[in-house]
Amino acid sequence: MATLIPYLNPESIENTGERLFYQAAANLPDEYTVLYSFKYLIPESQYYPETIREADFVIIHPALGYLTVEVKQGEVIYNNRQWLRLINGMEVPLDKDPVEQARSAMFAILDCYEQAAKTAYFPLKKRYSVAFPQCTQFSGSLPLDLDKDSIFLQSDLENLEPKIQAIFNINQPEPNHAAVKTLLEVLAPTFKVFARLDEQIDHFNRQAQRL
Repeated sequence: MATLIPYLNPESIENTGERLFYQAAANLPDEYTVLYSFKYLIPESQYYPETIREADFVIIHPALGYLTVEVKQGEVIYNNRQWLRLINGMEVPLDKDPVEQARSAMFAILDCYEQAAKTAYFPLKKRYSVAFPQCTQFSGSLPLDLDKDSIFLQSDLENLEPKIQAIFNINQPEPNHAAVKTLLEVLAPTFKVFARLDEQIDHFNRQAQRL
């Protein structure tokens, strides 16, 4: 079973597509780590204010690298360079381009890794993809920034690993546990806020003196 961060009851995930993908990702082998709803900061620039963005899933493997996945529930259409969702037979524009979301997250994670590792080189692979967990097939021509092998459909959720391996397209990958360790320290850090016992006693004494 993959390591899930955070570990949730799938029923708590309201988005149907994300819930289905989370359940499928849980069945990946032990070597995988899967981050759900990974949020990251885009700093303020001359042209844009500071914003928080999100990758629905980041899948990490020590011999492959990492894969960002943007999940869309329901049926989706791409027409005239616009992404649309079918709702009750009506075409409703998506707020964001899912391919751009996945790609932006991939590069943002790379930037975070390079800053933490103090290097301009990530020794494993990086990929982005889009998942449509409630769809069984697609037709027509894909946008040029999306490869057909980078699309997850309903049938892929029955066994995610072959699809993930096909996306990375590596014949005999060599693991790099050090790189993945650094990556996980960046993406899933640990911290706590606390006060030492002596500080608590000192605070209590100061409060008592004011009475």
